[in-house]
Amino acid sequence: MFNNSKKGEEMLQNKLFTKILMIFLLPALGTFLFTSLMVYEKVKVFDQIKSIDTSLNYMKNVQQLMDSLQKERSISAIYLLSKKFKYNLNNQRLESNQNINNIKKFFINNRIENSKKIEQQLEELYTLRNAIDRFSIKPYDAINKYIYINKLLLDSTITIKLEHSSSLFTRTYLHLNNLLTIKEYAEIEITFMTMINEEKFDQIRIHNDLINAQAVQKIHQNEFLLRASNEDIYKYKILIENPFSTQLAFIREEFKIVSLEDVIYVKNWWEIFRSRTFNLNEMYDFSLLNAKEELLAYEEQSNNKQQLSFLFLFLSIIITIFLLYLLQSITKKEEKSFNEVDTQHEVYKLLNKTNKILLKIKEEKVLFNGLCYMISKNKNMSFALICKGDKKIHANSSPLKDYVSQKINTPIIYNKSLIAKVFDSGEGIIINTFEKTEASILASVARKYNLKSAAAFPIIKFGKVYAVLIIYSNKLSFFNNEIEILFNNMINDVSHTLEKIAYEDMRKKQEDELRIASYAFETNEPMLITNKSSHIIKANQAFCNVLGYSLQELVKQTPNMFKSNYHDSDFFKNIWNDLSLHGSWSGELYNYNKKQELLALRSTITAIKDSKGEVTHYLAQYLDISKEKEKEKALEFIATHDNLTKLPNRFLLMDRLKQALLKAGRIKNYACILFIDLDNFKETNDTMGHEIGDKLLILVANTLKRTLRKEDTVARIGGDEFIILAQNLSIDEQEAKAYAKALANKIKAAINDIKKIDQHTNIVTPSIGITLFNNNKQKASEIIKEADKAMYQAKNSGKNTSSFYEQT
Repeated sequence: MFNNSKKGEEMLQNKLFTKILMIFLLPALGTFLFTSLMVYEKVKVFDQIKSIDTSLNYMKNVQQLMDSLQKERSISAIYLLSKKFKYNLNNQRLESNQNINNIKKFFINNRIENSKKIEQQLEELYTLRNAIDRFSIKPYDAINKYIYINKLLLDSTITIKLEHSSSLFTRTYLHLNNLLTIKEYAEIEITFMTMINEEKFDQIRIHNDLINAQAVQKIHQNEFLLRASNEDIYKYKILIENPFSTQLAFIREEFKIVSLEDVIYVKNWWEIFRSRTFNLNEMYDFSLLNAKEELLAYEEQSNNKQQLSFLFLFLSIIITIFLLYLLQSITKKEEKSFNEVDTQHEVYKLLNKTNKILLKIKEEKVLFNGLCYMISKNKNMSFALICKGDKKIHANSSPLKDYVSQKINTPIIYNKSLIAKVFDSGEGIIINTFEKTEASILASVARKYNLKSAAAFPIIKFGKVYAVLIIYSNKLSFFNNEIEILFNNMINDVSHTLEKIAYEDMRKKQEDELRIASYAFETNEPMLITNKSSHIIKANQAFCNVLGYSLQELVKQTPNMFKSNYHDSDFFKNIWNDLSLHGSWSGELYNYNKKQELLALRSTITAIKDSKGEVTHYLAQYLDISKEKEKEKALEFIATHDNLTKLPNRFLLMDRLKQALLKAGRIKNYACILFIDLDNFKETNDTMGHEIGDKLLILVANTLKRTLRKEDTVARIGGDEFIILAQNLSIDEQEAKAYAKALANKIKAAINDIKKIDQHTNIVTPSIGITLFNNNKQKASEIIKEADKAMYQAKNSGKNTSSFYEQT
């Protein structure tokens, strides 16, 4: 019974609201529509005014360009006839170019019909000028090309009038066009009159062109007098008709009656015609200025009307809005208050239930599923889900859960979803209606499942978005500020519960890890643990065995106690840089053990961090690779040294020689190669035996090492051949040559001092070839060849001597 009376009261309120709406709102809407049309019309008028102003500016640009081209045309005709006035022609062309640039700029910013064609003809003007300069075009043809360009410009002023499709300034455009046309054909008349006496032209054709120019002026003058305002007509008579009509008629008649063969001369005809064209320009400026003033007055009048229309429109909008607001406030206020209180009461009940279970839950899955279940059972809610970062959905078993689970794995759909947006922004999102949004995966099925509004809340865990809770309501705009605050409080409680569960799981996990680590630490692999300030707190037995220290000697010390001089400071800076950026470092480390023996260790250092990402300890793992390094050094020595004499072999020599070439190229300091061949070595081998020969080679090698500087290189490249590389001799070539010669003599004397080899008399002497270099233009092999050739020169000179390489 109570429900029925409530429904009846609501119906009565709705009918009353409708009647009030019809009485007050319809007149306001009619007024609003009328004023809107008025404003629209005024806006159109302003667009038209702007367009007309642009067109008048164009008419001025056209007049300036035509005037400069008319002057250029006249001077060009005179220049072609007399080959005079070149300076005047060049100056006039500069003026024309300025006006051409102005009209091109206008074309860029405004749409003018045939603008492309005009621009093309203006570009061809430069070709015409070249032809005039070379006298490769006839005067009559040049004039007609100028006439064609001006005709295009005149035609473009007519198309502007047609584009506006308005009678507002049509007469103005037309009478301005009339004045431009009269001025153009007046200039044409002057040009052809200057050519009437030239016998090389077709005089009949010239006469016909004159008659045509006069006729066109007459037609456009009559049209101007019909269209123009009284003020413009009066000005025209003052400037044009009264001063020139009688004289003009007389001069033209004189031209008609004079025979073509006679020399025509009419006193002052040129000054009269020129004065007339000057006054036509003045007349055009006067008419254009009148048009501008008329447009300005019209704009001011339209502006006043538009302001009045806007004011009327604004008042009608204010009245309409006020009426609507007043009506809605009266009819909805009580209903809204009741609904808000009821809604908040339901949410409070939901929060009480969740708070009770949050204290008991110890598993994340149970927490999420229970939360979604309780929310879904609320009378204002239709569905709730929680999505974690791995896209796993927690919700009541339903078609909606299956639908979301299926769609969320499609990247395109997921990236547009509420879930993705909340994960990215870390902030909650409210959707008051699904009718005009696709922000939710369930937007397409919202009507089917009675989903009318939604709210998405980030669930924070340890300062980061861990999951997203989305609640779907069966009411439009359900999630107001008060409801949002209540649910945010609930989310905070959920976050605390999640962190509590995580801390408990972490504690159990750390206990397990510590138990496992205690077994793993005591392995055969040397390991060391320090605190964050690098003080040793633990080392396993394997580490103590390798380094020779006891655990008591290591604790509270730092790894600096093992530090050798093998590494520079940059090496250790790189280690700390990697630990800071990447959390670990791996590489080879050379440390001293307790006996100060250098050990090669393959090392891995790892930064151990807590849940907040802060470093708490460092773990170092080592592998003793000292024996491997010793083997590598031995193999490297074998690969780069002679097995008998232990001197560098050809491979190592060539490498050092290449480096010497690069250095010489930089500092331009001379270096030298000494190629030594032992004379009579074969006889020693054959007569005394290879054992004595080998001893002799070793003795020579040791002698050479004692004789040379530490920075010099002596290498055995095979048999009885040795090569010496000596660098940094001198910047001066002669000084370097003298030093190389002295070094060769010193070597020769040292080898000659070897008198006996195991009681055998030494008969071996050195032949030495020398070559100098101070740049890197040659290859290493080429320098060796030069020294080799020099050595053979020494042998050919009697042996036991030295010789410099001489280029042939």
